[in-house]
Amino acid sequence: MRATLASAVTVPGCFRCGSGARDGATLDDAGRTASGDAGGGNGGTDASPPCAPGPDGWCPTAVAGAPAGRWEHRAVWTGTEMIVWGGLRVPGEPDLGDGARYDPARDAWTPTSAVGAPSARAEYDAFWTGTQMIIWGGTHRTGGLYDPGTDTWTAMPASTAPFERFADAAVWTGTEMIVWGGCCDTAGADYVSGGHYDPATNMWGPMSQVGTPSGRSEAVAVWTGTEMIVWGGAAFGGSFLPLADGGRYDPAADSWAAISATGAPDARCGASAVWTGTEMIVWGGLGTADIFNSGGRYDPLADVWAPTSVVGAPGARVWHAAVWTGALMIVAGGAGGGEPWLDGGRYDPAADSWTPTAALGAPPERAFPTAVWTGAEMIVWGGLDYDVVTAMDVYPIEGGRYAP
Repeated sequence: MRATLASAVTVPGCFRCGSGARDGATLDDAGRTASGDAGGGNGGTDASPPCAPGPDGWCPTAVAGAPAGRWEHRAVWTGTEMIVWGGLRVPGEPDLGDGARYDPARDAWTPTSAVGAPSARAEYDAFWTGTQMIIWGGTHRTGGLYDPGTDTWTAMPASTAPFERFADAAVWTGTEMIVWGGCCDTAGADYVSGGHYDPATNMWGPMSQVGTPSGRSEAVAVWTGTEMIVWGGAAFGGSFLPLADGGRYDPAADSWAAISATGAPDARCGASAVWTGTEMIVWGGLGTADIFNSGGRYDPLADVWAPTSVVGAPGARVWHAAVWTGALMIVAGGAGGGEPWLDGGRYDPAADSWTPTAALGAPPERAFPTAVWTGAEMIVWGGLDYDVVTAMDVYPIEGGRYAP
């Protein structure tokens, strides 16, 4: 179901394109282990001195104590640490069920407890509640709550949860997690169902299916403060069909409304989206035959779209990461044209303009990275690279911290 990078970036279709895993472990020209092994460390106690990136600069994250390299994992920011967990290495091998916490103040990693952790998984939903990390889905109906203060896990109920799925749309509202769509039901189609999860009560609630968008996977989703906006993605009911429509879900009314298609970006999946406080910015992604470096800005109050400038935009890409700083959208990594991207870009919606991110000191190129915004810097870690010399997929454990 999941692709290697080399095959995926050259075949239309999102995460399900391509096939075949590559065996063996070698070092590429950057010294990364193709097997993704972390190469030692003791949970971060031998950390190097903290790094102070910027302005417009990179510094590396510690390698000692880092978890094994991976992709299709997830990351959250707690206010003091980045937590990464789960993911995938070689397609066809078991998913990963471990993780670690990265403290940028100490430039140090600490493993998360495995006692009581959810079953191993990739391409799941993960959010920070303010006190715990929620993990759910990824072809599982189960999930877990991780408390970094006590390094302990609490199980989530499965009997009332939505059916197991992956590549769904999900948001955190401040009090609950909402999940919708994703792949795949017993007939192989994408879901139009979803649910609400309240960690305070550790309970799931149902979600209306009246007026939902058509079923899809790999849609983008943002929370506006009152609504979940879902857009794009692709239908996989026997063929790959990128989509250019979406919907708005109001959990207070448990109701759906369509969003305007006029002026919307071209149909795509594997895009990124951020919420600015007033609009959703969608950028990049993969269409039927094209990878995009274009995007759109959606204003839910006016129900209108406006295009993002392509002047100075980063190269076309899919499976990249994006964060919102409060003033800028920063794009990092991704893949396009058969190779992962090393560069990135900063988009200023007020000026509708792009500025490249610094290349000096940037971490190795990769697709499927995770990125978090700390309030001062973006931390990028994990992902999937491809070494053209060895013709092997590579799982870098080097990450980077970028201060705009």
